[in-house]
Amino acid sequence: MINAIGAAMPNVRFMPTGGINAENVAAYLKSGRIFCCGGSWMVKADLIKEGRFDEIKNMAAGAAEIVKENR
Repeated sequence: MINAIGAAMPNVRFMPTGGINAENVAAYLKSGRIFCCGGSWMVKADLIKEGRFDEIKNMAAGAAEIVKENR
């Protein structure tokens, strides 16, 4: 969908947020139309409520590694 919409706006880059997760973020990042991705997949409410900040830190570090590998 991003490529279809972007075809009419060649100078626009996108920041998808819905439906992004560790399994598909790399595919988004490989697109020249994407400048960043966002979403709650790394910082889930239950992890915050339970104080599981090490897990959040590890998920964020994993996401940063995915970015390095795909940019």
